[in-house]
Amino acid sequence: MSFYLFEDYSTKQNNEMQKGKIARLMDKGFGFIAIEGQDKDLFFHMNELQNTDFDSLKENDVVEFEVVDGEKGPSAVNVSIVTGDADATTDTDADAEVEAPAEA
Repeated sequence: MSFYLFEDYSTKQNNEMQKGKIARLMDKGFGFIAIEGQDKDLFFHMNELQNTDFDSLKENDVVEFEVVDGEKGPSAVNVSIVTGDADATTDTDADAEVEAPAEA
């Protein structure tokens, strides 16, 4: 029954990449990806990370991945980080530039 809850994950065919955000990270080397418009998070294992290591991931990092049907249901493979919290630093720097002329 739970498999049908995940059926929408495989709407993209031919190994098309999808995007989502890291929802939760577990100490045992796996986590879950939240996909916009989906009620359930998608499982991934640290062995599926392509351009980063598990310890450098943070919640809300944007990732790109493919979905496969595993033994226990759909899971993410070929997981690559797209962006991290670097955006927050950029926003802070931009605010500082705007504030500087106001003080002058």
